[in-house]
Amino acid sequence: MAKTIYIHIGHYKTGTTALQVFMNSNRDTLRELGTLWRKGVDYPEQFCDLAKHTKLAFSIYREAGVSTLLYGFQNEVPAKTRWAEFFEYVRNSKCPSVLISSEEFMRMGANPAACDIFKDIIAPVRNEFNFKIIAYLRRPDAHLRSWYNQLVKLKQPVPDFNSTVCDLMEPIHYDYSLALKPWIELFGEKSVVVRPYTEALRENGELFRDFLGILGIPFDGKNASRWDVPGNGINLRLEDRFLELTRVAQNVGMKPERVELMRERFAKQLDAHQPREDRATGFDQVVETARGGLEALKTNPQTAGLATLYADHLPDGDTADRAEMLSLVQMLLQENTVLRNRLNATSLELKNRLSAIEDHLGISKPGSQ
Repeated sequence: MAKTIYIHIGHYKTGTTALQVFMNSNRDTLRELGTLWRKGVDYPEQFCDLAKHTKLAFSIYREAGVSTLLYGFQNEVPAKTRWAEFFEYVRNSKCPSVLISSEEFMRMGANPAACDIFKDIIAPVRNEFNFKIIAYLRRPDAHLRSWYNQLVKLKQPVPDFNSTVCDLMEPIHYDYSLALKPWIELFGEKSVVVRPYTEALRENGELFRDFLGILGIPFDGKNASRWDVPGNGINLRLEDRFLELTRVAQNVGMKPERVELMRERFAKQLDAHQPREDRATGFDQVVETARGGLEALKTNPQTAGLATLYADHLPDGDTADRAEMLSLVQMLLQENTVLRNRLNATSLELKNRLSAIEDHLGISKPGSQ
């Protein structure tokens, strides 16, 4: 019987880190299930980095010319070689299925050159293995806000929310049809399992229960006591109250301790702001693209239910007055940094001049003999 390769492709901010930590921590238990029910899953440590299999994705993107958000990855091993080693691992695994996971796989839809490389990699083994693709999608409005939060948390030099979405974010973050397109085209509709990521999945192990259900492994019953379940402190988001302050302060190079001093002052300004109901005009195209992506998914029986569920939760951009207020905050912080640097330079210059005058006059300095 052909072995199954599960590829968990994300999406970003859908509990992927928690799932990866869970799989990594329960690697032995997952393998042992193969002896009990012949449903064991191999989560290979050999290709793992920080509990995820990101290098398998990054190796493709690097060769495709992608240069952003690779976090210093160097492609010392060609993508085809890296994947050939993985396929050989699958052949030798004692488990009937092997699982790899990285939210970076989701970027495939935004990079056509990477898709072509991946197709060439998969072609020789397409009929050798059964491929199952697993994806979680959250409401587009919530997803964009969460990913923006993550970019700031990663200290990326991003502008305001609207500009980041329109100019910097890859469209797979709001066009779910595009995000899933390469996977559906390569492996077929029935091979792509799409789940809605909801707040309910964050409670009482529901995400792990749901994910293991896709793999055909019971989370409860006799297995309940076997799992090492991670806590709730994984990849916490930045507090929204200070998100923009943190972003702007990072962009102007302000030291963390000075950010703390600024927070109380600007918290009052943020709290006092009451955004209008009108949507920012530059965001309309993003909204329509997201709507079109969901409409396209309605034609696929595998994704129609999820597309209908999210139809009324399209991206919601910052209003014009909020964007203006945030621009003002950024300007003030930039001016503060410029003035502080100028003051420091002047202070050092005056100190050096004073020291030179004292030396010339032979004035003893404090502590000198």
